[in-house]
This record gives sequence, structure tokens and C-alpha cells, in this order.
Amino acid sequence: MAEEEGIALKKEASNVDTAREARSKPTRSVKRDRAVAVHKMKYSKEEYENVIYEAQTVFASEKALVDIDPPCIVVGDLHGQFNDLINMFILLGRPPDTVYVFTGDYVDRGMMSLECIMLLFTYKILYPENIILLRGNHEIARVNKKYGFYDECLQSIPKIGEEIWAMFQRCFNNLPISALIATKILCMHGGLSPSLITLDDLRRHSKPIRNPFRGIVNDMLWADPDPSVFEWKTSARGSGFVFGTNVIDDVCARLGVELIIRAHQMCFDGYWVVSGKKLITIFSAPMYCNLYKNAACVLKVDETLGIQMVAFVPESPKVEQIIEEKNRVWDTSFDCIE
Repeated sequence: MAEEEGIALKKEASNVDTAREARSKPTRSVKRDRAVAVHKMKYSKEEYENVIYEAQTVFASEKALVDIDPPCIVVGDLHGQFNDLINMFILLGRPPDTVYVFTGDYVDRGMMSLECIMLLFTYKILYPENIILLRGNHEIARVNKKYGFYDECLQSIPKIGEEIWAMFQRCFNNLPISALIATKILCMHGGLSPSLITLDDLRRHSKPIRNPFRGIVNDMLWADPDPSVFEWKTSARGSGFVFGTNVIDDVCARLGVELIIRAHQMCFDGYWVVSGKKLITIFSAPMYCNLYKNAACVLKVDETLGIQMVAFVPESPKVEQIIEEKNRVWDTSFDCIE
């Protein structure tokens, strides 16, 4: 079934010219099917050009802040784990029947970043209202040139890999930065910014945004929560800030939102909740890089803004014990700018 998905993508590409926690539902666990495998795809230069051009046109028409209505599924980091993306679509549904908000980091680290981004771009072209693709810090040229995507392009696309990589960067510059679900749930890749005063600061932000390195956009791609910090502190990542729970409370009250959903940090149990359930971190790449026995998680948001956590648990001996013992967010130094 997963191979059929890859074949279908090839055909499609060729044709392209916790808010209200009282009502939250229990976590649903899904065992990760390690038997499903998808081979790497081979696209022509024309297919890459068509998909990237059409996707960039759609992204350019979107504001930096995208408004969306529930129900939808919010997804964290993917990092080139194409098999897990396919499993997610098989288990939870595909666009346009299921609406998705992806919070960035589609590329780098994993072995199939090209397949991930081409599939997601194709869905975006076909169903622009049913899939939202936000920008992550790995959708920045200086980052994905260092952490794997650039090398994958060179190796997988002989002779024109650097040209195609550069085309992807121009497209990434047009990705929206944040999504607002029913005016109450704010989604982004990284976190908050001291420059974020009102949501109009995002709505009015111009695009394309080339190589952000300071300011509201950069902060929202790189920032992390830290309960030990009182307000703001410079991030050890080398870009953006870490922020305390009082900042979360203040921003939610000032912006009129009830929940912040973000990604950016690997969580051993797939999610991490802080500040009285006003902020949830999710990570959607199980068995990250085939080095860690972490679970993954996505959030299902229903029409009433009830939240259901769907966990993808890898098949592994004592995995639940390992997750429980290492129930923490990964060290920020794992992903930094030098």
C-alpha cells in the first residue's frame, strides 16, 4: 500500500502544470508498522521544476499567518522519514478528506527528505485549503545545507542537484510561519518572540522571507520553552530565545488564544506539555534517525477544539519503559547554529 502511494505521487507530480481541555479526548496509540517500506523516487528535472514552481505560487498567495477552521490534524517534525509520513496518511487519512497542519522541518537528517517534500508539495498544489505547510528552522538554506538536505539533493539528482536545492530554498522562503485554528489555537514550528505583540504583526509580515536570522520570524522558527527561565533568555542553539511559563501566560492572554502548539524538540514520548496545558510540544518522527527509540505524536483537533493525542509507538522491547525513563525534551544543543 505504501508503494502505491509513492507511485501515485509520481503520477500526480507529472500532471502538475489545549484549548478547552475539559473536552479533550484520551490519547490514542498506534503501533508503528516497520514492515511497510517505500523505495526512493526518481523525478525528472521537469517534474521538480513544475512541482516547486506551482507550490511556490500557492505559498506566495498565503499570508505569514494562516487562518484555518477545525477539524484538523497538527503534525510536528518529519525530518525526511518518508515511511512514517506514509504510515500516518494510511492510518489517519489523506488530504483532502483529512485536513493537516504541518509545523515544519520536512527535510534534513532522514534519508528521504526529497520524497517527503515532493509529496507534501503535490498535496498542497492539489488541495491548497486542506493542507497547511508551515516553515521550520530546517527550511532555511544555511541550516539544510549543513544537516543533510543539500547533500541528498547532490547525491539523488545527478548534475542538477545544486540547482534543484536552490529552487527549493526560494520556495521555502514563501512558506507561512504560523497557523491560527478557530482564532484560539496558535501553531508554529519553534515558539514565541518578544517582537510578537499582536497577531497582525504576523499577518502583515511581507514574504518572501530570505534567510531569516533575527526578528519575529527567526524567533518563531527557533525559540523553545523552558520552565526554569523567568522571561526571556538567549538560546543555546545560537539563534532565537528560550522563554518562561510567564511569557506563555502573557502571550495567550494578550492574543486571546487558549493553546500554543509547536514542534522543534524531540520528545521521547512524542509530546511535552507545559504551563498549565497552555503549550504542547509535539514531535512526529518515531525512532528518530534510527538512533532513538522515541514515540511520535500528532494532535487531532475536533470542531469544538477538543484535543486528542495520537501516539505512534515503535515496536521495540521495553519501549514503554524506555520512554517513561527518558520522558524529557531533547537537548537543544543537538540542533544549533555555529
